[in-house]
Amino acid sequence: MIDPFGQPILYMPMVSAGRGKVTGVEVQYDTDLHRRIFAQINASSSNVQHQALDGVWRRANFDMPVMANILAGVNLTRRQILTRSV
Repeated sequence: MIDPFGQPILYMPMVSAGRGKVTGVEVQYDTDLHRRIFAQINASSSNVQHQALDGVWRRANFDMPVMANILAGVNLTRRQILTRSV
């Protein structure tokens, strides 16, 4: 049981029932990290939905339909690397 309102005597039981579905795809490209200049690029697309006991499908709280990342770097010396992420 949890206490959603901050009251010590008011408790609301929660039921762990319902359904969920997730679909998605991810694509990634890497260059050789041992080269002087290197890069990593990835992109993903996903759809996350939950269905409660009322039967209505809703988007999940952390549903991120499109996400992309780019990381580039330069090997300055054998032990030092300068990177930038977007």
